[in-house]
Amino acid sequence: VLVISVISVVLLFSCEKEDGKAIIELESNVILESIAPGDYESVLADSIADSTFVVFNWTEPKYSIPVEIRYEFEVDVTGNNFEDAVVFLKTQDTTSASITVFGFNTYLTNSLGFAAFETVDVEIRLVSLIGEGIPRKTYSEEFAISVQTYEPPFNPEKLYIHGMDSILGYILPTGTEDGLFEGYIYVPSGDEILFGN
Repeated sequence: VLVISVISVVLLFSCEKEDGKAIIELESNVILESIAPGDYESVLADSIADSTFVVFNWTEPKYSIPVEIRYEFEVDVTGNNFEDAVVFLKTQDTTSASITVFGFNTYLTNSLGFAAFETVDVEIRLVSLIGEGIPRKTYSEEFAISVQTYEPPFNPEKLYIHGMDSILGYILPTGTEDGLFEGYIYVPSGDEILFGN
């Protein structure tokens, strides 16, 4: 009888855990505020590279229980149904975020492969994610925008450092949209170093 009681308690506890996971229900979706001409820089240029391209604002999704929510912004060619979407901004614990002109232009020209000085039509949407591993995603309404790209004067994928006649190392982008690079190298005293890409 004792063994049967213990088994019953274990089964009951297991069912409650499973039920606990099942009650995470979406009560209201994430809502990205509309993006219209005038809300963003439509002509991108090196002269305004450090300026804000656009400020995104949104209403966070609501779930049946408290959860940690992460956000990703995706961009893709208009009409492609986000099949080749590129994530250009990530954040969490906020309902507002922005990206610079330089940063957005970099994703358009490097990641999506648009030519410089080309007027391009793209769509943007906000993705909310909960959970680890394979996260659960919800999507905002997508917004179509049209912008003209530009060619930055200097935008290497890698910056090599040469000392004497050998490569001592290289510096990689920080992964942010501000165009910064970081790295660590050893340069012997007295050596001349040259930077190039």
